[in-house]
Amino acid sequence: MANNLMAFLFQPLLHVLLGIGFFALLLLGGLSYRGRRLHRRKTLDQAAYTWQQVWKHAPCALAIADRNGTLIQANTLFTHWLQYREQDLIGRNFREITHADDIYHESQLLKELIRGQRERYRMEKRFLRKDGSYLWVDMVITPCTYEDAVPHRFIALIQDISQYKHQQDQLQLLQERDPVTLLANQRQFEQSLYEYWQHHAFLGQPISLILMDLDAFKGYNDFYGMPAGDRCLQEVAYLLEQQMRAFPIQSALLARLGGAEFAFLLPAHALEQALAYAQTLRQALLELGLPHENRPDVPWVTASFGVACLSAQTQYGVSDLLRQARLALYQAKADGRNRVASASLHWQHRLVNKSSGLHHLSTQVAISKPHISQVHQDRQAKA
Repeated sequence: MANNLMAFLFQPLLHVLLGIGFFALLLLGGLSYRGRRLHRRKTLDQAAYTWQQVWKHAPCALAIADRNGTLIQANTLFTHWLQYREQDLIGRNFREITHADDIYHESQLLKELIRGQRERYRMEKRFLRKDGSYLWVDMVITPCTYEDAVPHRFIALIQDISQYKHQQDQLQLLQERDPVTLLANQRQFEQSLYEYWQHHAFLGQPISLILMDLDAFKGYNDFYGMPAGDRCLQEVAYLLEQQMRAFPIQSALLARLGGAEFAFLLPAHALEQALAYAQTLRQALLELGLPHENRPDVPWVTASFGVACLSAQTQYGVSDLLRQARLALYQAKADGRNRVASASLHWQHRLVNKSSGLHHLSTQVAISKPHISQVHQDRQAKA
């Protein structure tokens, strides 16, 4: 009976203790959950703050765009480079601020990225600034995917490479330009000669070549010295450029091949037109009247010209054009200098194997010399 009494007395107390314990467990669990939640929120807040600091102070430009290429977010450096306020840039499509020549290539890369054919892509491109100028950048595009593994956003990491591109252009200029006259050099001339011929042969157009060489120029350098010789070349180059501006020919190229030799490429010009142009150049040089006292014939600088033309119908190429122009130049020199000579090319086709369709080409070369006076009579009178 005593046991029953004890059980009767302590049973309510036990229930109370169990209730208190359960409540304590709930309280501790709630506090723990709240603590974990606060910790997660703090962690997320710290991560968001860190991202904001990275976004704000990154040493490169950053931008986020949707899958259509519309800008959603851009950091300060990117807006500064493009000379826009952020609110004016957001909502624009990448196409609107991209150089026209870069749009197609980038669109192809973006399609491959969306299809999952690439993890990311990298390209050099030009952004259009607000003032109309272009900024060269190196850009890496990385997709942001969610649970469906479909990229809905793209992050652009952008570096300014305009200075590198400028240095590259300067190096290219040095490789393509003659250091004395700043005209195209022989390397650029040979490359352009081949490209021009390919283009104009496809169009069914001829291409003419004029080779010009200053007469007795070694004697000029011996008499006046090399620095004076360089100045003479510069004056002649300036004169030739003036003549090209006065009588513009689309896509024409003027180059210095070395020494006192210059070359003119005249696309879509027949032999007769090139001869007339060479005569104009010869006359202009005479009228310039650069003195040359170390010559037994005339006391001024003159030049000889060799002209050749390659028609679109021929099977011959640019090396033959150059060779014939040089032969004509040698002929002009041999005939007394200060004159224009031309090389006429005649081709005869002969089928040697009908079954294989192979053709052999035999060539006859004839050098024709126009009747051109060596110098003007008034020049001779002055001499």
